[in-house]
Amino acid sequence: VILDHIAVTGPRKNMSSGHGIEVNRELLNTITIRNCLVEGNEWMGIHVIGPRGTISEMRVENCVIKNNASFGIECQGTENLIVTGCTITGNKQGIHVGSNVHHTDFANNTVTGNSEADIFRKN
Repeated sequence: VILDHIAVTGPRKNMSSGHGIEVNRELLNTITIRNCLVEGNEWMGIHVIGPRGTISEMRVENCVIKNNASFGIECQGTENLIVTGCTITGNKQGIHVGSNVHHTDFANNTVTGNSEADIFRKN
């Protein structure tokens, strides 16, 4: 799955979850989110939960993720989480690395001004 050059902003519409981008226990191999704006969502900006590590790689590249009511990025059940070239600010937590995320690579990001933590790793 590749999402490129989209904007997901504002409060939920109709019966949506309130997350900007959500992948919840889908059987996918890789997810790439790049050149996107994810702003002002009621819950998490990007919310990905793989079924027990079956997502081999999640990439977030050159995105602006800001002012979401919960986490900017929340990831669980993914072998590799790679975040590069992103601006992540004004969220509750910038990047939340949840359970069953085995490797992380964060490079050339601006992660600042999130109210509880800029990067939080669940043990």
